[in-house]
Amino acid sequence: GIKGVSQGHQSLSKELRAKLKTVFQFYSTFGDRLNMTYLKSNRLHKLMVDGNVYDEHFTKKEADIQFCYINKNKANMDFETFLLLLIQLARIKYNTPELREGLMLLLENHILPVYDVIITKTDIQEEIEVMAISLDEPCLEIVQSVSEVLFKVYSVYFPWEFNSSETQLTIRNRSHSAMLSLLKEFEVCPDLVTKTAAASLLHFMMTTPLNELKGGYISADIEDIGIVFTVNRFFTYLVRLALYIQRSSADEEGQYIFKLTPLENAEALYRILMRMQVSSGFKQIEKKTNVTHNGKTCLLYTSPSPRDS
Repeated sequence: GIKGVSQGHQSLSKELRAKLKTVFQFYSTFGDRLNMTYLKSNRLHKLMVDGNVYDEHFTKKEADIQFCYINKNKANMDFETFLLLLIQLARIKYNTPELREGLMLLLENHILPVYDVIITKTDIQEEIEVMAISLDEPCLEIVQSVSEVLFKVYSVYFPWEFNSSETQLTIRNRSHSAMLSLLKEFEVCPDLVTKTAAASLLHFMMTTPLNELKGGYISADIEDIGIVFTVNRFFTYLVRLALYIQRSSADEEGQYIFKLTPLENAEALYRILMRMQVSSGFKQIEKKTNVTHNGKTCLLYTSPSPRDS
């Protein structure tokens, strides 16, 4: 039953889980670009077709039955339940005595080849790489220098993160929407980055434990306040988004760079802050927080550019 399936699911390596999460998120977004949290049965069907899972013995009808069974007749399936479902599907398709043996057959023959296609034909690989870039001292210095102003922005856009009786899922969804609104009002999205890419990076930042972020995270002088999308996550997301934009613009010019220098990373962050500061969104923040436009309320370094300092 489900108990045995659950035990098989817990034995997956961190690397394998990460690949399966990429597959899960890719199919979750079909027809609903901002949804990376739940998988519906029609999107599972697309994954099964793309991975050539169905045969004369294992059909769509069987997959639908198992989707309903494992998901307790709910329409939306989360990632952890998706892992349980894969084990259940493998058990039925291969009828192996060991759960793990059947699962590895399913993954190696059908699911991981789909992952390889996703990585090579979409920009997800770039997002993964951007999240793994180490955050260097110049970037940290810029964030430290503007942390108070960014904290005011955070306070205006995410008030429920300070104190809320809502569920973590509700708070996460509210903060996800608020961050995308912030990027629009601060003229970052879609001006510098697509909404899809911004949302994908944001979901990654919201759902990955800080200590599991390969390239590290920003920890400013300010205490890490917040229930789900904490201040440190907010700061780190802005830096990662800046690096993603820098990489994407280099790609468009045919100058793909795997690793930017610390100075180039800092300049990428500087540019996104400069765009935010001259936006209508930032002017509204100044009004809402009753601050005047001066050196202490700038999002920029005091010098014209990191290169000049």
